[in-house]
Amino acid sequence: MGRGVLVVGSSNVDTTIYLDRFASPGETVQARGKRVSCGGKGANQAVAAARAGAETSFITALGDDAEGRMLEERLAEEEISLSIVRKRADTGQAFIEVDGRSENRIAVIGGANLMLSPEDA
Repeated sequence: MGRGVLVVGSSNVDTTIYLDRFASPGETVQARGKRVSCGGKGANQAVAAARAGAETSFITALGDDAEGRMLEERLAEEEISLSIVRKRADTGQAFIEVDGRSENRIAVIGGANLMLSPEDA
């Protein structure tokens, strides 16, 4: 067996909304669309390594919620050996706004990611 890649890190459900421009404080703007996808720095690294052909293992923390189950399903579709640590917290989420110039603003709820410990690895 060759060398592999081990990633220990975060997994998020990313909700991206597309805007012509960012709202000013107190203003509401109409979004052009939205996309829900898998994200998180750790998950992105694990997927990239697996798609590049590396034998990849990924340790991450997810909540026992719909978002965690969705992420687990999506990650299982990749060629990754998954070790999921279930935490009594919400699964991590990121809320991303992208404007017409492709600038972005991101807010993150760490959730279960913040509870991943060295002992879990």
